[in-house]
Amino acid sequence: RPRRAPAAQAQRTGAPAEKYWVFFSDKGAAPAEAAPVSARAHERRAARAVSAAVAAEADRPVSPAYLARLAEAGAAVQQTSRWLNAASVHADAAALEALRRLPFVREVQPVGRLTAAHAEPPAPRPLAFAPALGYGSSRTQLAVMNAIAPLERGFNGKGVRLGFLDTRFDFNHPALRHIPESGRLIAVRDFTLADQQRYGRNQGSFHGLQVSSLAVGFAPDTLVGPGYGASILAATTEFGQGDYEKNAEEDNFVAGLEWLESQGVDVVNASLGYTTFDAGERSYTHADLNGNRGVTTRAADLAVKMGIVMVVSAGNDGACSGPQGGCWYYIGTPADGDSVLAVGAVRADSLRAGFSSYGPPGLKIKPDVAAMGQSVLVATTSGGYGFGSGTSYSSPLVAGVVCQMLQANPRLTPVQVADILRQTAHKAASPDRSLGYGIINADAAVRRAEQLGSGAEPADLPPGGAFEVTIVPQPSQDRTTFEVVAGAPGAARIELFDALGRSVKVLYEGALARGFNALDTDTSGLPAGLYLYRVRVGGALAGGALIIAR
Repeated sequence: RPRRAPAAQAQRTGAPAEKYWVFFSDKGAAPAEAAPVSARAHERRAARAVSAAVAAEADRPVSPAYLARLAEAGAAVQQTSRWLNAASVHADAAALEALRRLPFVREVQPVGRLTAAHAEPPAPRPLAFAPALGYGSSRTQLAVMNAIAPLERGFNGKGVRLGFLDTRFDFNHPALRHIPESGRLIAVRDFTLADQQRYGRNQGSFHGLQVSSLAVGFAPDTLVGPGYGASILAATTEFGQGDYEKNAEEDNFVAGLEWLESQGVDVVNASLGYTTFDAGERSYTHADLNGNRGVTTRAADLAVKMGIVMVVSAGNDGACSGPQGGCWYYIGTPADGDSVLAVGAVRADSLRAGFSSYGPPGLKIKPDVAAMGQSVLVATTSGGYGFGSGTSYSSPLVAGVVCQMLQANPRLTPVQVADILRQTAHKAASPDRSLGYGIINADAAVRRAEQLGSGAEPADLPPGGAFEVTIVPQPSQDRTTFEVVAGAPGAARIELFDALGRSVKVLYEGALARGFNALDTDTSGLPAGLYLYRVRVGGALAGGALIIAR
């Protein structure tokens, strides 16, 4: 990645106007009128118990008087953010010094350029064979996260609003045209027009098409996304044109996110990340990955406070020996946000994809969860399909599952959604900084969402120390999830026996919480055949048959 040019060199070349975020200490005498917010946004805020004080402050605009003073100081205002109480500006060295002296300016921070968490390889390769029937070649990416079962029970995101922050979209593609044809394409907006005019280039990247197809595509027998029934809003915030380095900037991301919130989205997918930028500009450092530094991180965390589930790609920088091994290695911003769901990538065999970024030390467990992100089927230009890789592609798969969960229970808060996904993921008992809590289990997460109802306690629990057990999938292969709904907490043990009653393997031994538990177990080393299982919780026993197919 390019290194930043020394400051002294910038001065010698004339110190041209560069772009900065200017953060204000307060909103001054801003007009009392709040920014326009749709009825759908107000409904979402109410349904998820968003703080009235947080919402009121977020809706107050930036002070016009402060903006006027920035202009007087020689800065050219580009974007404003009511959420961050800030403005992005172009300013030369003299104007920058004047800005820093203004009494209402709290902080000035350079604007970095946006880099998509692009696929690896960068462009999907064409589909070279006719897909099978059913879900076609997308069956694998759905099956890895156990998303086919909820789809076949009717959970496809219907009634949920999903927003995208990305490059260009194409809702005329065969996999996506069902959205406008059914009246579910709410709005599309391009925040990069100024970038296109400034750099004299048109948008050239259809990364947004590929990403959206994974979440909401619907081309039977070819490509099916887990949230294909959702309603869609799409914001083009990244300026992409081949290998041209003048991508859209962080302020486009923030402006796009504020717009999506005002339109009432429930979920946002951002397959984008910020780490290092073009030469001559300030890059983030590993020390900045603290969940509070990046402007996109701050905006994403505030979106969660406004009742939005933020799903973000972790990044594709993990393919080196460590942070000193020639690549960034860690996740980027806004994936470091405390409240966002950062998504890593796995292969079809459920092992970590080599490029998937690691979580930095000193931060809570990141990435949060994972989904298939290597050799996944995506829509491509000219109505085609291909295979691509990257956390850009694992993230929208998770976003589609979130839509399934909110269809099952629209009153779930973003915190509840994140907790359910972590608790039902395959490494819930032993999270780490490579895949977080592991591969999501969509069916378990949707079932848990159904059980939660409108409160925090599961509905219709078994009495006392009783419990109920369901196995998914059945038949099983390498991983078997025991879904246990318990009337009381306790110690649990799951043991497997062969047909003659001989103990074969202890699959699980550990704590069990009251309510829904998804206990992921490893059955990969067992021969195909019929087995008997026994589940013990406290003094209560339950058992049944497990079929393993190879």
